[in-house]
Amino acid sequence: MKNSALNEIKEVEKEAENLKKNAQTEALAILADAREQAEKFISESNKEARLKAAALIAGVEVKTAAAIAENKRDVIKECDAIRETALKKSEGTARFVLGRIIS
Repeated sequence: MKNSALNEIKEVEKEAENLKKNAQTEALAILADAREQAEKFISESNKEARLKAAALIAGVEVKTAAAIAENKRDVIKECDAIRETALKKSEGTARFVLGRIIS
């Protein structure tokens, strides 16, 4: 009976050791899978963030170009108005000077 009890204990210990090894192997596989999924998620998140950033930058560039074009049109209008005023004043000044010279 002692031998059978000892044999049974040894078998239970051997089975426990096998269960422990299997659990460790399974835990390592789960950990490796979790790491792989985390790396994939991070990679996809980075890619998505880069795409969103590029879209935002493109939108800002379009708005900036439109604002620059509008400012350019405003400046051209203002320059035209200044040029027109200067021409009117220079014509009056030329007449005045010529009138003084002739008189």
